[in-house]
Amino acid sequence: MTRHFGLAATTLVLAAMPLIAAPATASAAPQRTTTSSAASYICFELQLGGSWYCDFGETWYQFPNGTWQVFVIGLDYAVWTRWENPDHTWSGWTSMGGNCRSRVHVTAHHGRTPTITVTGMDGNHWHRTRSVDGHWPAWHR
Repeated sequence: MTRHFGLAATTLVLAAMPLIAAPATASAAPQRTTTSSAASYICFELQLGGSWYCDFGETWYQFPNGTWQVFVIGLDYAVWTRWENPDHTWSGWTSMGGNCRSRVHVTAHHGRTPTITVTGMDGNHWHRTRSVDGHWPAWHR
């Protein structure tokens, strides 16, 4: 997938190091220091701000209007997201909750209503589907 805009893929891998605080421009990025055998490397993204587990990667989704949304698994094992606004500014990080042990997978229904799916710590697949008004209802199995 090709990324555009000023958010270059400048991810640094930090292992066995203290967490680095997110830049002041990011808001409420996932920063909790929970340890588990589910993931071992912490990513610190210079452009996006925040920290998350590298093992689970970043999942990007492009909407029909050309804007992007990114999903990661935060250090609290919840799904965290950030999206590009139509004026090309970016939201702060928002937690979508969950207790995950897999990367976020995105599928799209008619190109407008993406569904995110993860494997929970319970081993089950959990999903959330975005409504056309932008709301993300609760997690479902």
